[in-house]
Amino acid sequence: MFKYSAITARYPRKSLSVKTELRVGIASCLRVRKGSVLPKYSAIWDTGATNSVITRRIVDQLKLNPVNKAISHGVTGEYTTDVYLINMILLPNNLTLQNVKVTEGKLHKGVDVLLGMDIVTLGDFAITNAENRTTFSYRVPSVKEIDFVGEYSEKSS
Repeated sequence: MFKYSAITARYPRKSLSVKTELRVGIASCLRVRKGSVLPKYSAIWDTGATNSVITRRIVDQLKLNPVNKAISHGVTGEYTTDVYLINMILLPNNLTLQNVKVTEGKLHKGVDVLLGMDIVTLGDFAITNAENRTTFSYRVPSVKEIDFVGEYSEKSS
């Protein structure tokens, strides 16, 4: 049997954004100290973003050291920013992503991490809105192709 990790978020009504929680740590370890847990942050999934972004708050709290610099393009234009290497644990099912390169940037209030296409394309990403309720599901690694046209064609034949 093929093994994968997954998370799902359900909303009671149609949602125009997908937000989940995650834990973030420096790339060298998944736990700060034995028995302690990494800090929890709020993330938004953004298929319009190429790369993932963290806020200055995370950089300061985790005392992260930059590994490089990069030119980023955001809604406010182009800017030079620091690049960090982190580990992410996506909640609630503890889907772990190690050695993720992220840039520092400003995000909407209440959002600490923007998960871009660099994360989305590590696996399978789906959003459904059946019965006017949004369900978001994500799994790593990719297991099989999701093809709504093919699924419909098979059922109507």
